[in-house]
Amino acid sequence: MSQAKKCVVCGKPITWRFWICEKHRKEYGDNLRDWPEWLQFLVKDTRREQYSDERQQRLLDMIDDLDPKHLISVDPQDEDRF
Repeated sequence: MSQAKKCVVCGKPITWRFWICEKHRKEYGDNLRDWPEWLQFLVKDTRREQYSDERQQRLLDMIDDLDPKHLISVDPQDEDRF
């Protein structure tokens, strides 16, 4: 599930604490609010994508944990109603 983080500008592998590599941190600084709008968008979009992927994985894990004995069964005669 865990993927190696990459700089959102150049794709270079980075540590988990940052969104951009050292080269781009020197160029743009450490504060996201001071970065150009296009870079802020890339970071926020990447963050949304990661959170969405994590949420989806948690939901899939929850489904896997369901006990089939407790699932609702449908009477075959009523299948056409659903």
